[in-house]
Amino acid sequence: MEHSIPLLPVREFPDSGTKWLLASPENVCGLLQILDLELANRLDFSQLQQEKTSFVLDSLRRQESDLIFRAPFKEVTNETEREILIYILIEHQSTPILSMGFRLLLYMVLIWEDQRRRWEHDGIIESEWLFRPILPILFYTGDRNWTTPLSITASMDLPRALEPFIPHHKTLFLNLKATAPEKLTAEDHPFGWILRVIQNERGPTDMLMDELKNAVENIDDLTREDRTQWLMAVHYILLLIYHRREPDEHNQLTDLVYQSVKNRNRREEVSQMGQTIAQALMEEGEQRGQIRSTQSNTLDVLNARFTLSYDTLTGLGERVKRIEEPSILHQLLIEAVKTGSLEDFVKHLDELKV
Repeated sequence: MEHSIPLLPVREFPDSGTKWLLASPENVCGLLQILDLELANRLDFSQLQQEKTSFVLDSLRRQESDLIFRAPFKEVTNETEREILIYILIEHQSTPILSMGFRLLLYMVLIWEDQRRRWEHDGIIESEWLFRPILPILFYTGDRNWTTPLSITASMDLPRALEPFIPHHKTLFLNLKATAPEKLTAEDHPFGWILRVIQNERGPTDMLMDELKNAVENIDDLTREDRTQWLMAVHYILLLIYHRREPDEHNQLTDLVYQSVKNRNRREEVSQMGQTIAQALMEEGEQRGQIRSTQSNTLDVLNARFTLSYDTLTGLGERVKRIEEPSILHQLLIEAVKTGSLEDFVKHLDELKV
């Protein structure tokens, strides 16, 4: 199952790291092996195809993301195959969501509705419609333990007599931080070893070092044919070190990764990846400093020219600080210098829709 996946840009790791990992069919296989080995053995991951569609509502995109795949599913009884959908919802929030059962059901219905619209658009008669079964998976990375049921009834005042009339579906659920490490690596899949590192991403340094060493040594056993999987795993681990650990630990932890790799050529790749990530973060820090400076200068100019009240300055500050594109901020600073009135400046901000 060798697939070419571009490396994740350094700045996208906090928001997209887990989703990027799970865009790999090999890692989806590893996730299913952890959650339900029997189901995993009946899926053909070599033919897994990602659907380039998201059904997460716009208002929730900062706290969750999703992935959809198509894959052949083999029946045990007659060896026949049919196509199913795998829907993975990645929950980033640290607090469990009481209405998660409702959200999952809503997203599943939206997926089926998308199928129905395509059939109507293509002129397929209704008697030939066959909705694909959906295997829903919730991947929760928060630190708080999740004990809330993943059913729509969890947020419903439901009389027992009406229970048969409410939609029910099972959800495969990985509560990462509460899962026993041994379960994650029971099948010795590389994805499980990465998850053990994520479990300790903010833990004591000595515990993280143990997990890093074990993970890299086990991932290093991947053959040359599995180069993409090895590259993704090591790249993710290095990104995690730079984004989740304090700067004074970076050299020690990245050196441990380097030393844990046996092959000399692979060691060189690890070294180059580490240098590239460090340089990108340094440049990003410099750019972010310039952005903050331009934002502050814009507000200072407005305050000097129009003597703003505390509430007005605070409100404008919140809006200006939402803009992080350097070229737009530069034009905004010029506007602050040249504008004839505060009302004209606010009108300009309104046009930017911030």
